[in-house]
Amino acid sequence: MERPARYATLGRRLAALAARKETPISGLGPALLPAAADFKFPHYWVINPSYSPLFILDRLATIEPAGPWADVAAEVPVILERSARGGFAMDWTCYTSGEGLLSLPGQRQENAAPGGQLRRYPCLSLGGHVVRSKSGRARILKALPGMNFYLQHYPAPPEKISADGAAQAQPGPVGFSAALLPYLKALSNEAAVAQQLVRLKSQLDEKSNLYGNSPTYYDQNLALFGSGWLEKRFQFGTSGELLVRWSR
Repeated sequence: MERPARYATLGRRLAALAARKETPISGLGPALLPAAADFKFPHYWVINPSYSPLFILDRLATIEPAGPWADVAAEVPVILERSARGGFAMDWTCYTSGEGLLSLPGQRQENAAPGGQLRRYPCLSLGGHVVRSKSGRARILKALPGMNFYLQHYPAPPEKISADGAAQAQPGPVGFSAALLPYLKALSNEAAVAQQLVRLKSQLDEKSNLYGNSPTYYDQNLALFGSGWLEKRFQFGTSGELLVRWSR
């Protein structure tokens, strides 16, 4: 079996395993758990919508139409609408039957550091390139105005968002600016896009081609992801398929 076909077969098996063991959540619907274990507790389930990018769900729905993926995609905007605090996407949230989506209880109720939270903005706003997800993306962007509003008053995204949706004024690392480029572009906030690009350029070491005053792994990945999408080095097709410039 050739390698691409082997990978496709493995991918379908993994999708089937995830469908069987990580969906649905009783009372909430066809939401996707972060993993098969350690996220289901006696009275609540822990979820993170950044693990459910719309373009990936649309792709899975296309290649595995008998699976739950179209329904999972339809549930993502609902989860964001119910879990957002102050117009910001929360890093982690939990679903409790009869109470809905709440901040994490006990030891898990902590500041939502946007290392995870910032994943959600590009992953969800990029879904606008998938025809099936356009209405979902509009609902998501409407549910998450907080970061867009914040950047009308501050030059950089915050490092942390509290569990009740309050932004801390301490600026986040440069990778956060890159991660927000698709989100800001989707909202047509060209001034904020330009501002974050200036910040990116100001922290680029021309000798190493690395970003950040003290370069870190995540900053480089987020910079490649955000700037690569903005420069149209990669996009997503109408069925969620990945389109890369170098293969055209």
